[in-house]
Amino acid sequence: MAYKTLHITNSHHPASGGIRVFYNAMLQAANTRRRLLRLVVPGETSGVEEVGEFGRIYTVAAPRSPFFDSRYRMILPHTYTWPGDTALRKIFAIEQPDLVEVCDKFWLAYLPSVLRREWIPGVPAPALIGLSCERLDDGMSAYLSKSRVAEGLCEFYMRSCYAPRFDFHIAVSDYVAAEIRRVLPERLSGCLEVAGMGVDWEFFGRKRDIRAVRADLLQKLGVGPDAILLFYAGRLSEEKNLGLLATTMAKLGPGASRPRSSGESSPSSWPSR
Repeated sequence: MAYKTLHITNSHHPASGGIRVFYNAMLQAANTRRRLLRLVVPGETSGVEEVGEFGRIYTVAAPRSPFFDSRYRMILPHTYTWPGDTALRKIFAIEQPDLVEVCDKFWLAYLPSVLRREWIPGVPAPALIGLSCERLDDGMSAYLSKSRVAEGLCEFYMRSCYAPRFDFHIAVSDYVAAEIRRVLPERLSGCLEVAGMGVDWEFFGRKRDIRAVRADLLQKLGVGPDAILLFYAGRLSEEKNLGLLATTMAKLGPGASRPRSSGESSPSSWPSR
C-alpha cells in the first residue's frame, strides 16, 4: 500500500511567498517520485485540484485573517475539533494519511491532539510533524511587543502548547530550530531536524556574467562604478524587518569604515562575488 502524506498550512494564498513555492515544488517532486501527497490550504471557497497522478490540493473555505495581512485566510480550530461533517474532517476521513505535517503555530496547532486521540471517526492516528518556517518570538516582536513579558509568553506557548503536540519537528534553519530546541520535552530531544529550503539550481545555477549585470544596474541607477549595491528578494512585510536595509546601506555608504581581511579585494572588484 502506498505511503500517503498530508500537509496543511494557513500560510498560503495565490500570491503568497516561499511557503506556497516550496509546497508547489513538493507536489512536483511527489509526482516525479510517485508518492502520494495531499496539501490542504484555506481559500474563498472549498474545492479540489488534482496535481498530476500523485498530488492533490484541497482548498477549504475559510475567513480572511482580521490581523496583519487580510490576503491570508484562516482554517480555524472548530473545523476539526467539533464533531460533525466539516470539510476538513471529511478530507481526513477520505484520505486516511499515514503522516500529517502541520505548518502553523496557532489555529492548526491543536490538530495533532485531535488526530492522536482519534476524535475524527475512522481516522487512525498518523505520524505528526511540526514544520517551522519562522520563529514565534520574531513575529511577536515585529507585530505586537518586544517586551520581556511578550518573550515569556512566547516561551510558555512554545513549551506548553506547541512543541509537545508533535512526534517530530522540522525547522528550515538553525536559527528557527533554536527556538524549538530549547523547549522540547525530553522525549523529543532527538526529534528535531533542520532542513533548509531548496534552491532552483536550473535557474540560479546558470553561469552569468555578473560584471555585465552590475554594469547594467549601475547605468540604470545613474551611479558610479564604486557604488555598493544591496539586493533584497522577498515580500514587503513587516516581519522581514526591511528597515534594517536602510541602516545597512548607511553603514556601507561613503566614509563608512569596513573591516577587511588580508587579501580582500576593493569594492570595485566585488561584483565578481
